[in-house]
Amino acid sequence: MEIPPIRYARTADDVNIAYWTLGSGPVLLEDASHTSPSHLSAEWLIPTSASWYLALSRRWQVIRYDGRGGGMSDRKSVHSSVQNVAQDIETVLDAVGVDRVTILTGWVQATGAVRFALNQPGRVERLILWSPLLRGEDLYTESRMSVVPELASADLELYLESAISTVVGSWAPDARLLADTYRLAFGSREDLERGRADLRSMDVAGEVSELAVPTTIVHREDSRGVTLAMATRAASQIPRAELRVLSGSSILPAFGNQQEALDLIDAVGRRDRLPEGKHRAAEPPAFRTLLFTDLEGHTAMMSRLGDAKGRAVLREHERITREALGAHGGQEVKTMGDGFMASFGSAQRALDCAVALQRAVAGGIGGEALRIRAGINAGEPIAEDDDLFGSSVIAAARIASKASGGQVLVSDVVRQLVAGKGFLFSDTGLHDLKGLEEPVRLWELRWEGA
Repeated sequence: MEIPPIRYARTADDVNIAYWTLGSGPVLLEDASHTSPSHLSAEWLIPTSASWYLALSRRWQVIRYDGRGGGMSDRKSVHSSVQNVAQDIETVLDAVGVDRVTILTGWVQATGAVRFALNQPGRVERLILWSPLLRGEDLYTESRMSVVPELASADLELYLESAISTVVGSWAPDARLLADTYRLAFGSREDLERGRADLRSMDVAGEVSELAVPTTIVHREDSRGVTLAMATRAASQIPRAELRVLSGSSILPAFGNQQEALDLIDAVGRRDRLPEGKHRAAEPPAFRTLLFTDLEGHTAMMSRLGDAKGRAVLREHERITREALGAHGGQEVKTMGDGFMASFGSAQRALDCAVALQRAVAGGIGGEALRIRAGINAGEPIAEDDDLFGSSVIAAARIASKASGGQVLVSDVVRQLVAGKGFLFSDTGLHDLKGLEEPVRLWELRWEGA
């Protein structure tokens, strides 16, 4: 199989970054830093990887690069950081001559892509984050991978085999070839140790609340290197991020059900594509009532039950919520793993739906003592790309975050909209909501005796 020509771009701090391009059409950058080993040439010797790149290139112009410190890029005494990864992305895009791009990345290298999107949001169509970690340290404190790196000091070969088994999910076809690629990507034990130290320092968790780029998080529900709870937390931290959960166990898109992964990436990316010279217009604002919900105790449940059993409970929660939305004329905007964002044409229907949800889960969900927090606001959000944006949306989300399990909090405008319709409220006082300039008066909907 012919390997695409390997080219080099030089960063502003004099590091040579290796990259290749393949295909035509909308641009997809598959990001790889040396914290997630890659080797541009050796990867083409792995049938699973080669078929993945070829399939992607039939739909996209694919750009793939080796991050500084690994693969075919400069290695010697090269350290990486979140800002350096963002610089590598910018350098490669400038070398190829690309203005806007969809970025597919995952694991800890997602931090660099997020940093690039924070620095230059105008250049990013969408982030597709596959089993992302927003803090490198989480790999050592919350993941099953936490025990694997310590093997490297004692037995590098055993470390590589254990790491591959965890990342791929099993000894799938081509897994041993992938292990050989990791050996080339690391180069030496010193490269590996340097990469591990760099990985632990990568952290954008405190900054993602400012991310303004459309973001999709994808996760295979039985992944061992990153858990569903960790992926869900990332989705909850990034504004308006959507979470897609697929079957399987690999945190690498190419390994597992390739067709499912390709179709999802294509469908998500297609939302952002426009004919040459065209600009996306937002729909005129329409008055809507917005409901945000999430599950109190979700993270603790996932940690206690594990991904498979925890996901079964979440499916039951999703079924209950969607039935309530359907019965009350609600439109599901998106799900965030442990919660929903929904839109209603009527404030009364939104409150009726919230009450129905609370009653449906009063006895727990799937045998678990979980409760729903709900927040409701109304206004004229901006509708764009099957999503809703604007201050009214932000306020609804912040109101939900103030609620306790079993509680429905609403803004004063919602209370006024349903005046005289039989709803009872308790005044909870003024609250400071992050992102809003002035305190907001919130009211608790008294649903238990209604």
